[in-house]
Amino acid sequence: MADIKKEEPVDGSEELTEQILPEGGLIEELVEQSGTLDESLDEQSVEPDNKMINSLLSTYLGDEMLELLKEHADIAEFETMDNANNALVFGGRTKDGIKFVQYRDGEDFLTNTGGKQSLSSIEKYSLSPVDKFSDEKIKKVIANHIQKLKSNFVDDKTRARQAKRLSNIRRINRSLTTVFGFDDPRQAEAFIAAWLMKDSTCRLSGIPGTGKTTVVESAGLLLANSYGFDAENRFIPKTPSDPDSTFFTFEMGQEYEAYLNNNNDGIRVAWENWRFTEWYTYHEETGSKMDRKLILNDEGSDEDTVSGSYLFDNTFLQRKYEVPQTSGGETQKWKIGSMNPGDFRKALLNVWIWKETLTSPLDGSEYYEYHILPINLGLEAFANGDGRIAEGQPHPNKKYSEYKALYTVNYTRILGSGITVPDGSTLADEVTRLNLRTDAGRNEGYDLREWLMTHYYDARVKKDEDNPAGWTEIKGEMLREIGTAKIDYDKRADEVLYGMDIRQVSRKDPINKDKTISSYEFEPIPRPVVTQPVKFFNEANRSQSGVEDAILGLIAEKEVEYRGRSFRSPDFVAWMDTNPHQKGNDLAFVDRIDMELIFSTLTLGQKYIQLNSQYNPESISTSSMEKEAISQPQDKIIFDTTIGIASDSYEKAESLRILDLMKLWKQIEEIPFNNTGGDLNNYNGLRDISLLSVMFTQRFMTKPLQNESGNSNRNIELPEARTIHSSPLIDISKASNLELLDAQIPAGFKDNAQAFGDINEESKPMQTPTLFKRVLGFRFTKSLVKLSRAFAFLRGKDFVTRTEILDALPYVVGHRMGPARAGNDPKGRDTGLVDKAMGSLTSEQELIKELIVAGYVKTAPEIEGTKVSSGVWKPLADDTNNPYGKNRKNTLLDVWDSYFQRCVSILQSSGNFAEYEKKVLHPLKEVLNGSLAIADSNKTTPIHWHIAAMVVEMEKKANSGDCLRQDDGMTYQTRYNTYFKAMNAPTRDINPLGHGVEVAATEEAIQLDYSLYDYYYLRGKIANDPLLFTDDRTYLLGLLESRIQAFVGASFNLNPEETSNVTYALSSYNLWDNSDLVNKYIVQPNPGVAINSTYNDAIGGYGQLFGKIDNDFDVQTLIPDDSYETLFDVAGASAFSYQMSNQKMRITGSYTHDQDYNNDFVSISSKTARSPGTYLSDTDAVTDAFSGWTGSGVVIDPDRGTIFETSLDFGVTMEDIESSLESILKNPTMEPTEAIEKVTASTWMKDVFTSKGAIFCFELQHHPNSRGANSLLLLMKEKDLIDRDATQIPGDELRLWVWVAANIKTDDDDYSKKVSLVTTYGITSAFLENFDLLGNKIDIPGTFVSIDNEDYYQSGEGSETIYLDSGNITEADVNAYNSLFREAIRRSTQGA
Repeated sequence: MADIKKEEPVDGSEELTEQILPEGGLIEELVEQSGTLDESLDEQSVEPDNKMINSLLSTYLGDEMLELLKEHADIAEFETMDNANNALVFGGRTKDGIKFVQYRDGEDFLTNTGGKQSLSSIEKYSLSPVDKFSDEKIKKVIANHIQKLKSNFVDDKTRARQAKRLSNIRRINRSLTTVFGFDDPRQAEAFIAAWLMKDSTCRLSGIPGTGKTTVVESAGLLLANSYGFDAENRFIPKTPSDPDSTFFTFEMGQEYEAYLNNNNDGIRVAWENWRFTEWYTYHEETGSKMDRKLILNDEGSDEDTVSGSYLFDNTFLQRKYEVPQTSGGETQKWKIGSMNPGDFRKALLNVWIWKETLTSPLDGSEYYEYHILPINLGLEAFANGDGRIAEGQPHPNKKYSEYKALYTVNYTRILGSGITVPDGSTLADEVTRLNLRTDAGRNEGYDLREWLMTHYYDARVKKDEDNPAGWTEIKGEMLREIGTAKIDYDKRADEVLYGMDIRQVSRKDPINKDKTISSYEFEPIPRPVVTQPVKFFNEANRSQSGVEDAILGLIAEKEVEYRGRSFRSPDFVAWMDTNPHQKGNDLAFVDRIDMELIFSTLTLGQKYIQLNSQYNPESISTSSMEKEAISQPQDKIIFDTTIGIASDSYEKAESLRILDLMKLWKQIEEIPFNNTGGDLNNYNGLRDISLLSVMFTQRFMTKPLQNESGNSNRNIELPEARTIHSSPLIDISKASNLELLDAQIPAGFKDNAQAFGDINEESKPMQTPTLFKRVLGFRFTKSLVKLSRAFAFLRGKDFVTRTEILDALPYVVGHRMGPARAGNDPKGRDTGLVDKAMGSLTSEQELIKELIVAGYVKTAPEIEGTKVSSGVWKPLADDTNNPYGKNRKNTLLDVWDSYFQRCVSILQSSGNFAEYEKKVLHPLKEVLNGSLAIADSNKTTPIHWHIAAMVVEMEKKANSGDCLRQDDGMTYQTRYNTYFKAMNAPTRDINPLGHGVEVAATEEAIQLDYSLYDYYYLRGKIANDPLLFTDDRTYLLGLLESRIQAFVGASFNLNPEETSNVTYALSSYNLWDNSDLVNKYIVQPNPGVAINSTYNDAIGGYGQLFGKIDNDFDVQTLIPDDSYETLFDVAGASAFSYQMSNQKMRITGSYTHDQDYNNDFVSISSKTARSPGTYLSDTDAVTDAFSGWTGSGVVIDPDRGTIFETSLDFGVTMEDIESSLESILKNPTMEPTEAIEKVTASTWMKDVFTSKGAIFCFELQHHPNSRGANSLLLLMKEKDLIDRDATQIPGDELRLWVWVAANIKTDDDDYSKKVSLVTTYGITSAFLENFDLLGNKIDIPGTFVSIDNEDYYQSGEGSETIYLDSGNITEADVNAYNSLFREAIRRSTQGA
């Protein structure tokens, strides 16, 4: 199951907190099981004894669980154990308390409970106490404890980091609320939460002028700040670990360009991995910024380090720098001065570069490879010079003479005034000591970059006449990772998402190498809205459908395709600005939007606050570093003296890079929805989300049991609705019925449509989810998961609680129920609500918040003087459910959760899963759409049905250890799959005695020859398995019956109470006899019914004796000679249709005597009668085919079942019948009896040539390819009823049934005499007598019924003796004898 099951207490002891693992002898036993010690363990790092422990625990727990255990628990040293008497005990509730320790015989065990446990009670070959806990359960308990530790125990460093992140996010929130007028703190919280949702899309809805663009940009400055964004050429080594590696050239730095399209040498992948990279990381202990390369060095993986992508960070914005003080505290000092970003770039990225020209061996064209070295400023700029590096200057080391300086930079002017040179030292020495080097792509320039940012500030910060656009440039740079798409009605998708790069390229002429060919290339490039991690779609509801499709693909798949090029987006957060008064987007597009925030015009108070903050220069909180008022919120976020990013204030928020935001996304994605390790009986937020989702994925209507069609009220039964697991609720998500989709009420559907109340009907209190006519898919639940997690993070919680989920619900559902283009609504104003549902509410979001969350789920508190309509469904408003009306704490979620737990308890305690269906599903269906529906349907909710069904689904899909019932160690899936696979190999993993194929390969098992007994035995296992639900049980039985039908034909179409059943193939539970499950629901096939098979001889001898065929049946039923005009009458002419369709081997034929001129009938010669394809030719061929396999036989009266004669020979008997027929045909003027007496003295022969005919039964050998009754043979050996070396059971033979009948009739009108004949053949198993049953299984097989047992032939009409089908016929028998019959007929037809 999705939740982890809570272990049950044992023998009344306290819940298991210490679990026994192995006993004495464990070490030898486990070493023997695992072969040897784990050779993969490091010999140097693991002591031999500890290595032994690791190997043993790995064998028992598995490597993955062992690693988790070692991470969160202590393991005892080996010296505390010995090989004599020891046990490993797992216990404890904290990290220090969880360990594997020794237990010696005689010492107290389970000391926490004060109990004792002797070693003798531990099984020798098990790792658990006798009859207590299985190995799987013990492992599950360990896993649960580890999970609890993981969720509850967070080390101090991790908590400190999380607390610091959260504290900064709250300062960011404060900064935003200072500059932007949110409606209330909840809206501000939701806005920040939207940024914290990975791969999410938030719609900002509001009329023009409500600040939607402003708030996105303001937040982007704080949460995805790209200050230092570099859009110029950068060099990054292709293989950082190789000092001689050549370099990638990122032509536009962090900006996407066309050269990346082809991904030559992996350049696009390298660019993607680099473009958000920082130069630094934070020290784990102190939290201070430090060189990322140093951290990687500590971890031993510095070889892959590349330089960060941003030229500078916020330190470069500030005019002061902080100086640590040894006496404690920090102070700030003014920086040297300002620096132009271009000069900063040259100073940092100036390198020695060699552009090597190479020739392609393919086409002779030239190409370039770059080799780059950093400039060691101390040694290469100052020690051998004056600190000036000139562009094109060669490297001072002749070894690198090809390398030239990239830029001209005066490092003396830059560094000289900021570095103090003590006596005896030089500037070169000090620069060397400070490790100041330029950057060549491997983070070498980290120290120089830090020095420059610490001593200089961005010249653009100072706002003056020389730099009027500085602030604007900084703001634009900070927002470079926000890709904005401006949408209007006329723009196409390619205009919104893509651009075109046009380049002139020159190539050598492939024919004349001395010439070059110039051409233009048109290369598509994605716009920033595709490639950047923050996306903003301005005026999104002005888009065309083609634009929506393109955007939908981008936000759904993070990939778009244009002109054969595919462009991927990084993880992102997307924003859409829409006007709620304009047309809506397409419904599918709207569903891709995770949440919506609605922006109204500012309140009077907010208007005054914002005006005062933006335009009053005396406002302390809004004055800039230039002591002037800041009119734009974005500028205020950057330059305000108190909260501005560029300020020196300790109160400001630290702006995040997109990489920081991505780390937050990862942290938030790991926030759990419970703190109990998944305990089934405790709170689980995901269960809450599932329950709430039903309100929006399920129309609150029940499903009728009959369908009323047309205008004349014709009610048609719906069989599927009458199965126990079919939903009693309408599933609109699959509907194409326009009446249902439009919330109309089809004919005869009123009671079902209003089962939970109706907005226009006062007869029943209305459950408010009935207001929804649109149903949502699964996607909105994912949005709810993301937003509730973000809320939990912002509120400092370790796991998501119900409060976060309910608070998030309106934001993720409201817009999905709002206006959208659907159906025939081009203006996009179609909503998901029934007519007049909104009333005076302003938006669907408000409806969800007020009517669903506060009014339906929570039940609104009692307010004096408030008039509440009696037509609203509020069962929790009474004093019993909520004693204090002013604060009603008991909610529908509590009701649903308790119902879930009760359902779980019922399933856990059910002896048979059908009991759960009887106790839970049946009463609920009765109330929803059964006999109590009209009166009582509104006593419950549709969610109750989904909960009851969910418990079933969870059990069906549960993994090992999570099943509620795993009595025999199998999960439900394993159980079902075992039966399913057994359809082709019925003894495999089913019958421990059957063929020994439980160890055979699947391919071998399928090819074996199985008997009908094997399939009947499998049917009995499925029918009796208590841990199968009825729908799966009947499906498996249906598949099995289909398999049996293909083998030996369908079962007889009889009332099971009036005929015998195959006892060992049916269920012994009385649930299938006369319970509500079978009386009120369709259960087909019924597990409690296993009627004998027809053996494809339903109208033959076997069928007539045991199939209770009507006494009116005779040869004329098969070969009618009158009443032709009624043959098509379905009701009147179908009495024997089922039997006739289940007769496989049959020969029919007729002979006609015409009259001569003397009015005498003309005889038919033997030659004519036996001509190819005639009746006699066919029967003679079949007789020849079967004669060699038959034994003794009897002839039986079809009406009474009495035996006329025994010890018949099949060949002789059939030849006698053929001779009698020849005599009848040769003497047409004689009575048939006279003609018969001319050739045979058998008294029963005259009965053969009547319409009832005669029945014959002969012993028939198993075919040589058959394994015979092998399973019965093994059973008899097991019971010592037969010699262990025996290969066959005495009397193990089949039965060949033959029915021969004729109709001889003279047609005076036609002047002819017609002889019509039929012969049927059937091959069946032999039956058993004197057997013993154990329950419904064969315990003692008994003996095979002899061929001359008259009582057996009469038992079809009832007998004191019970005869049981042995099922000894095999598939090889059936296939071989059917082939013999078909081949005989073929040879007869061809005259062979």
